[in-house]
Amino acid sequence: MREVRLERMLPQQIREEMDRLNLLYIPIAPLEFHGPHLPYGTDPLNAYALGLRAAQELGGLLHPTVYLGTEVPRPPEMVKAFGLPEETEVIGMDMPGLSLKSFYMPPEAFRESVRAIVETAIAVGFRRIVLLNGHGAFDQVRVLNELAHEMSFDGIEVIYFIDFDTGNPDDLKAIGHAGQLEASMTMANEPDLVHLEELPPTGPLCCREYAIVDTDTFLCNPAPGFVSRTDPRCGDPAEGVEVMGKVARQLAKALAIEPLRR
Repeated sequence: MREVRLERMLPQQIREEMDRLNLLYIPIAPLEFHGPHLPYGTDPLNAYALGLRAAQELGGLLHPTVYLGTEVPRPPEMVKAFGLPEETEVIGMDMPGLSLKSFYMPPEAFRESVRAIVETAIAVGFRRIVLLNGHGAFDQVRVLNELAHEMSFDGIEVIYFIDFDTGNPDDLKAIGHAGQLEASMTMANEPDLVHLEELPPTGPLCCREYAIVDTDTFLCNPAPGFVSRTDPRCGDPAEGVEVMGKVARQLAKALAIEPLRR
């Protein structure tokens, strides 16, 4: 398939593609702890995979991944739902005792960093820019949505899209963190980076021990024993391929570019 990655293209190739369809995808997500079984770059890797597919099938160009993201301290009721004392400070998914913290920055620093990247893309000449978010944190979603609204003016369109939006609200609710769906998507996109053998072969997976959290727990409705209802050991690359296909079609719909060109 034709080259669409900016960093690998000659200026004249980029100009030719921009003249054909002025559209830029920017994958954005932090390096973040996703249990011992998924790569540190799970979110940005999956956002990048979607951006590459979209650029090749729909048209447009792909910006290198922006490894940035934001998180804030969890409210006490959510910390308690993780199975921790409610006074414990938990920023994002960084539970106490995990082997590694995540690369999070405060929301305003994140906002200004992304704003500068979008302003640079506009200065280069891009007029339609997709903020392809791979991280579902509330503040990340809020900041990127606000930027998309604020920076769309005078012939510039900035579009927010999250990389697990299939068009079905129930699918959005099911993503959780480091569970079956994220494992399946990563198996489809980066199979060599998924290591389920790092988890115990059987038995429940405690949220606070593995940072594997289902959506209901994020909504402060934990399972008995504070275990995850979503199990990455049930991950299936075929499920990941199916989900990514649905997401790609939803992105095409959001951009009003139909049908997908294969």
